[in-house]
Amino acid sequence: MPSLAFDTLRLAIELRDKAGLTYPQAEGAAEAIAQAIESHMATKDDIDALKRDLLLAIAEAQMNVIRKMVTMAGLQTLAVIATVLEISRQLK
Repeated sequence: MPSLAFDTLRLAIELRDKAGLTYPQAEGAAEAIAQAIESHMATKDDIDALKRDLLLAIAEAQMNVIRKMVTMAGLQTLAVIATVLEISRQLK
């Protein structure tokens, strides 16, 4: 579970002093709040995995763009060759 810099003792004291809870109630509430916050936090491993996934997706997108560019260059080359051959055939 991620480590959270969350002062549960201070929150418990504030809940006791300002909200009028008993200390066991305040302590329980502070722990519940800390657990709720921690359960929605991403860990360093989560962020590293996301980074790897994003880098992989970017690399795949780049490869797709390169493939399409090479395909288009090949088709353009074929079109130029066909045009040159047609012109030379008509000039004979």
